[in-house]
Amino acid sequence: MPPFIPAVGSHGELHMKHSSTRLDTLLTAVLAFITWQAAGQTLLYDDFNGSTINPSLWQASTPFSDSSITENGGSAVFQNRGRLLTTASFPAALDITGRFEFAGSIHDVFRIVTRTDGITSNPWAEFDHGIGFSFSIENDSNQTAGNVFIVTHGWPGVSTELARGTFPMALNTFYDFRITDDGNNVALYVNDLVNPLLTASDSSVYGNAIGLSNREGGGGGSWISDGSVTELDWINVSEIPEPSGALLMVSGLGLLLVRRSVKFHALSFPLSPRVGKKPMRLIACSRSVLLVALVALAVVGCDKPKTKASAQQTPPPAPEATPIVVKGLYIGMSAQELPQVVRDKLGPRWHLYPSKEQPYFVEILSKDLNCLLDKPDYAINVWLDTSKHATAIGIGQNCSRLLFNAGDLSAEAFMKTFSQAYNIPKMTWTLNENQVWCWEYVAPDNVMVRIGEHREVFLGMKRGGAEVKQHFN
Repeated sequence: MPPFIPAVGSHGELHMKHSSTRLDTLLTAVLAFITWQAAGQTLLYDDFNGSTINPSLWQASTPFSDSSITENGGSAVFQNRGRLLTTASFPAALDITGRFEFAGSIHDVFRIVTRTDGITSNPWAEFDHGIGFSFSIENDSNQTAGNVFIVTHGWPGVSTELARGTFPMALNTFYDFRITDDGNNVALYVNDLVNPLLTASDSSVYGNAIGLSNREGGGGGSWISDGSVTELDWINVSEIPEPSGALLMVSGLGLLLVRRSVKFHALSFPLSPRVGKKPMRLIACSRSVLLVALVALAVVGCDKPKTKASAQQTPPPAPEATPIVVKGLYIGMSAQELPQVVRDKLGPRWHLYPSKEQPYFVEILSKDLNCLLDKPDYAINVWLDTSKHATAIGIGQNCSRLLFNAGDLSAEAFMKTFSQAYNIPKMTWTLNENQVWCWEYVAPDNVMVRIGEHREVFLGMKRGGAEVKQHFN
């Protein structure tokens, strides 16, 4: 006897229609739930369409006399180091999108800093700590290459560049951006918000806020970038969700129902023997396979890696090394040693002046210089940690000329002479985080030495390095 094939309008076709409707409904429901679970919750949104910066969302600050941050024409307007810091704390995994333009100087830099504590104690009034995502048109040497970069800021230690790339930018042109940061992996997108321009990894966490700023102008000592203006059209901050138990449960339920549907179709509709007709069991299975594939892809797509600080491995300690000592100054020395070093190593005319505004900052000046305290080129600046030990030392260019009797030595000749005098191996010509060229050497104990184009000298601790031995060599 030939197999039974339902006629049009028969009971079998009715079951097929009802089953198809049930599968379509199930498919829609499961995918809708997965989409809802996968979409991150909006944590902050501001289109700056008011008349003043919203104090419930932002802490606005203007560190220099010509700095400003205003809300005008539907944008947040940053001028000469205008700054915004979020009032709220955020989770580790974030997705930040927005739109901005440069409207002032071609040497402006627009920066968004995640994982920041909001502290701004450095001379340039940038955010000291965090992962900085920076945009610019060109650097101070009028170079347009490498104008987009990601840097880990760790003032007063060393800031580490994580990634750098090029995306041509111009004045008075809006650019869309996207930043993803899951607490370990970061990515930066410009205009193309699907394919990242830059990617990097860093697990450093300094805080839970987000800071925004543009570059300082003449009031901050940077005349080449005077008149820097950045306009931020809007910004949105969303969380990057981790897979939830509910998502996995619903996905599992969907797979179970698919399995039951496949079994139902296989029993109800035998294969048709008629040539040219698609077997009904295959029709049912094709819908089921589609549902299985979509559910599986959704679950895999929502499965974000967990990055917990407690799971990070402690780096091995740095090897023992003799501290680099320059005119009696070295990283790790105590503040109590400074006066004695000033007298014994630098001469009786040099004196230490603690800063009233910054409790962990002192200046060393010579009375012979006959200059003001706000002349860093003629000073030795020492930054201290909370235990009053030096974490960074900067020797200004004119002070360097007098201290080392450099005379008319070129910067390169000065670098070579300095390296020989202090037994420093070959120094590397590199571009630092402020887009300034300098010679750099990092010692085995992670102490970093930099010499600038104008013979200025800087000693600092490379981020993540071990503590320096606390003794005078």
